[in-house]
Parts: sequence; structure tokens; C-alpha cells
Amino acid sequence: YMEQAQQMQEKIEKMIELSGLPLEVTVVPLDEKTFSVALSTQEAGQFIGKGGENLDDFEHIIRLIINHGAEQPVRVFVDINGYKERRAVVLRERARAIADEVRISGRQEILEPMNSFERRIIHLELACRGDVMTESSGEGASRHVVIGPA
Repeated sequence: YMEQAQQMQEKIEKMIELSGLPLEVTVVPLDEKTFSVALSTQEAGQFIGKGGENLDDFEHIIRLIINHGAEQPVRVFVDINGYKERRAVVLRERARAIADEVRISGRQEILEPMNSFERRIIHLELACRGDVMTESSGEGASRHVVIGPA
């Protein structure tokens, strides 16, 4: 998979060079169909955007570039300066705290709208708990997680 990762890195580096963006790229294969693209920059804030919106858009563009003309599309996860990993830690902690509140109060809690990556973190974090349940609700950009008593 290293050869495929190297080809991806070259494609992304070419795109970044043409755009003049101040980014460094590292592509790492996770398995034969999944790759992690780590970007680093001194100006992470502008690439991440509010709530990671710019990062989501950037990830979408990179996926299109990588999978353009590919017989077998691959999954590509993009992070900038470790933002998504830090966000995942915060979301897991928050999910546990809210679940504890729901268990005590017996009332459901509605979280703010989140992208699918963030909603999945909440669902997975609380999946093993028997005292609460989670579900996604809403449409499009308003889609959010509801945590309720089991």
C-alpha cells in the first residue's frame, strides 16, 4: 500500500503547490482501501474553519482528486495539525458527561448540529452503555445527536 500512498501524496502535493497553500502532506495507508492524510501548517485556523467546516470541504476535494478515474475508490481521512483527533477526545468526554446527566435527570439532551464524523464519535462512545441511548435527528446541516434514557 506504500506505493499507492506515495502516489496519493504526490497528487496532493501537486495540488497544494499549484494552489500556493502553505501545507505539508503525509499520506499513511491504514489498510488497502483506507488512507490517512495528515496536513500540517502554521495557519491551521483558516483551513479548519468554524466547527471544522473548511476541513470537511478540503477533505471532500482531496477525496475527489484521489478517487478521480479510480477503478476501486478508496476512503481518505484528512486532518490538519491533529484537529480531528483533539476534537474526538473532547466529544467523547462530553458524550460521557451528558450521558451521566441524562441518567440522573431522566430527560433527553439534544446536542448541537454536528457532521457525520462527530455524530459517529458520540454514538460509538455511548453504544456500550445500557443506561442511555443515542439517535441522530434532523436534516442536512441541522442533523444532531439526541441522548436519552434507555
